[in-house]
Amino acid sequence: MLLQQAPTISKRYSEQYHDLELMVHRLDRRSAHISQFLAFTAHPMYQRRDYLGYVRHFIRKLYTIRFTLSPSMDVSLGLDLAGLHRLLARQPQTTRAKKRRRPKFTFGQDEDQDWADGDVRDVQSGLSRRLRVLPEALQQNVMRNELRFVFPLCCLRKNRPRYEHAELRVRYTQPGQPATPGPGEVFVDTGRILDTFSKDLILIALPSPHKNTLYVELKHFASGQPDFAPANDKPNGRKSQFATPPTAASFTAGSGRRSTIRASPTWSAWLRSFPAMAADSCRTCDSWLRASRTTASAAARVWYCPIVAYAE
Repeated sequence: MLLQQAPTISKRYSEQYHDLELMVHRLDRRSAHISQFLAFTAHPMYQRRDYLGYVRHFIRKLYTIRFTLSPSMDVSLGLDLAGLHRLLARQPQTTRAKKRRRPKFTFGQDEDQDWADGDVRDVQSGLSRRLRVLPEALQQNVMRNELRFVFPLCCLRKNRPRYEHAELRVRYTQPGQPATPGPGEVFVDTGRILDTFSKDLILIALPSPHKNTLYVELKHFASGQPDFAPANDKPNGRKSQFATPPTAASFTAGSGRRSTIRASPTWSAWLRSFPAMAADSCRTCDSWLRASRTTASAAARVWYCPIVAYAE
């Protein structure tokens, strides 16, 4: 009414008139949005609990206005939204399936600390007697196509093809268990766990090794979430993603809080002791295998890699 009865000079030069016109335009647009939403949810097929958040959103918008907003005198948008909220809130809550989550492994090398004297230890904490082969790892900034450095732990985490230099076996240790693996010992099947997105540890019995073997010790296991797994019963309930390692008598372990497996005291972050490695190496280990830019030279430099075939 005020906009229609305003004189022409006010419509052209009054700031209060333009502010009022903007306010009326926004209220009309909000009223149209709410009316369209109420017309959409009037059909029983669209009266679902998923739209409860939209109802609360429009109720909060009406509360901030602090006066009645309706397209006509016989319609109250606030009462209609309140009735729709009561109708939707009475419906049973639907359970949604969780998104698929990839399991994660934490090995002993991930939590290891450097030695004070800067000494280097091998990847399997001194279980093998000596190194059999020392292949050369060339710096890739000069000769990029000669050799590509492969980290054995990345092969386990990403379920890549087998490590070409040696066989990889993942062990779990418990108090009182010897550090050296014995005959008929049970190992962790990391490939099957990653393929099935398993919540539990899957163990496999392997025979005695007949070739060069690297033993990697598992410390923590973050359980995965497959596609077909049901959601939690509670609406806001959250289960822990960490699983407890199994005992020697079982082949699966239930999920629980994060558990620690006792590791050998001879772990080392051996990669940090190398001054320069391949710049075009495994992307997961870029923080460890980083080319030295300060000592770059024209000729290719040669370094020796300790992650190679070990003596049986």
